[in-house]
Amino acid sequence: MAGSLADFKYTDNKGNSWLLRLDKSNCLTTGTGFTAITSSDLGLPYLPRNIEPRYVIAHHPTRPIKRDIICQSVTAPLWTGSQSTIQLRDYQDGSMQTFTIGERKAERAKYTAKLIDTYQNDSP
Repeated sequence: MAGSLADFKYTDNKGNSWLLRLDKSNCLTTGTGFTAITSSDLGLPYLPRNIEPRYVIAHHPTRPIKRDIICQSVTAPLWTGSQSTIQLRDYQDGSMQTFTIGERKAERAKYTAKLIDTYQNDSP
């Protein structure tokens, strides 16, 4: 992430709301579904670390650069496919570029914690 960070409300696949700290310039771009949080959102818990949020991969128009852009909910235009491009700042020259949306990555659990009694695995 290259820009300043801010907290945003994220809605998971089950409809639960969470706070998520993300790059402000990417999230407030049209199509992601994110808006500034309200005072009623401040009490929400942060998204657990083991959950990877849904995102789309944006491709730079001329260079082999990819950016992962997180979508707020399953109804965000970038996620549904109703928007196929996104305007993002090119950090090399500071200009705004039209990135093309490629692959979509669904929300997933990165790992699960398994508690095991250690005495069962001790060798005599």
